[in-house]
Amino acid sequence: VMGANKQAMTGVELTAFRRRGETRLGSLRGRIGSGAVIATGTGGETRLMTSDAGALLRFADLYPRLEGGTLNLLLRSQRDVSAGEATLNDFVLRDEPALRQLVSAGRARVSADGATIVDPSRVRFDKMTASFERAPGKLAIQDGVIYNPSMGLTAQGVIDFDHSRIDVSGSFVPAYTVNTMLTKIPPVGVLPSGGQNDEIGR
Repeated sequence: VMGANKQAMTGVELTAFRRRGETRLGSLRGRIGSGAVIATGTGGETRLMTSDAGALLRFADLYPRLEGGTLNLLLRSQRDVSAGEATLNDFVLRDEPALRQLVSAGRARVSADGATIVDPSRVRFDKMTASFERAPGKLAIQDGVIYNPSMGLTAQGVIDFDHSRIDVSGSFVPAYTVNTMLTKIPPVGVLPSGGQNDEIGR
């Protein structure tokens, strides 16, 4: 199956069914990039797992700057509205403009021990978690958290596809704050904005 950005899914096994005017996923299995992709649908829920999230995002033409990553996604749908949670582990962001802006501002250049230089052209992250809601033409992101040993970032806001607008804000959190908070609080929504955190802006 050919997708966007010259990405192909091979060995595809797909089942689906249609009921009361709605088409629902039964199951999906295949390979994409360097990993497998598995999805199952039960009722109004869809669970998706892949060991190459970057290839899947490029296949779906959603985001081109992510490489690798193990993705676990839970999606709850009702008609044309959906909501869910996503967890992404061990991935790289390459040439991400928001990270380049942080580094140029001097906010993400040095780690807590004063030794690690962040190269915005290729930044490896340990984990990302986020909850989201999607309606026709819009994607709302809530409780977005992304971190590695050197830094953490939060994100929340709305992407308006119909009007090509992005209104997303967040905070940069130093490594010592990430390490302290992650030992005490669950991973979703652990990093508050405000206080001593630096605003990323919109």
